[in-house]
Amino acid sequence: MIATVEQSTITDRVVVMPFGTNYIKSFEAWLTTAKFVIFSVILILCNSFVYLWWFNRPVFEIGGRALNTALLQGLIAEKKELEVLLDADCSSESMKSYERGEKGPLTRSPESSQTNQSSEKMPDSLRASPKELVALLDSATVRVIAGDSVGTGFFINKNTVVTNRHVIEEVKNKKIYVTSKSLGPTPKLASLIGQSKDSDFGNFDFALLTIDSAPETIRPLAVGVDPRVLEGVVAVGYPGQGTAGDSNKITPSAIFTEGQVSVLQPQPNGVVLVVHTANIARGSSGGPLVSRCGHVVGVNTFVLSDKDNIDGRSLYALSASDLRQFMKQYGVDYQQASADCSSAGVDKAP
Repeated sequence: MIATVEQSTITDRVVVMPFGTNYIKSFEAWLTTAKFVIFSVILILCNSFVYLWWFNRPVFEIGGRALNTALLQGLIAEKKELEVLLDADCSSESMKSYERGEKGPLTRSPESSQTNQSSEKMPDSLRASPKELVALLDSATVRVIAGDSVGTGFFINKNTVVTNRHVIEEVKNKKIYVTSKSLGPTPKLASLIGQSKDSDFGNFDFALLTIDSAPETIRPLAVGVDPRVLEGVVAVGYPGQGTAGDSNKITPSAIFTEGQVSVLQPQPNGVVLVVHTANIARGSSGGPLVSRCGHVVGVNTFVLSDKDNIDGRSLYALSASDLRQFMKQYGVDYQQASADCSSAGVDKAP
């Protein structure tokens, strides 16, 4: 039995070995046929297609294009800024005016502007000369007469004038008038439409007046944002000391002074006081404190002094943000302006 089993095992091994050898020979013969060549070509083509699709799939193409566009836009914007600086002659009147604080960002020279017609046009306020600024403020600023009290105000729309509450709060049953060169020789009767609850130091001190039939020559002032420290500002008003020599006692010419913002002083109640060096005096209350663009950055309100001399005085205005907040309480239309001297359109509080 043992011999028979061993012989059977040997027989099985002999049968298997020729079968494997034949399979290998058959495969080698298949490799030389036309079918194998065609199969290999198809396989290579399929792999090439997958490889090319992977490196050019849509998600990479879209992402790369967006990234390139963003980088290109950034470089173009930087190029324009550099052009403005490079095109400005250091000895030009434009550069000197900019250094004096009379202009906003420098405008490009006519020659360079012709080479770049696609550049956006700068707002007119950026190119305003001192003459243009004076004309704007002369048109908007008015003298407020409330009985024995005299102050200043300014138009924030065609019929509405902003002033300080303390200018008109003692008038009681007497009438309030406003007058200016732009309004004509005859003072116009004004109606009180809103005022802050008091005029205490550190609180809102605003009042709103309205007049009928304002002339078309009136140019309301846009209300800007709070000024920055050391920013150049202009104060406009009718201080008694400055107007004393004017032969027209009812409608004198407005007084212009310039200076800088010294500090912003936030109060516990949220009011922001603007301390500046543009000279103001009694009669300037309620007048506009404006940037070089002609945008209102504050409302001149009071003077603190230990001595009756100009060296010992601190000049205060209420901030533009306070004025905006007050006007929103009454839903008054006004033009608001941004920090870069551009207009942001008409704003109306709900």
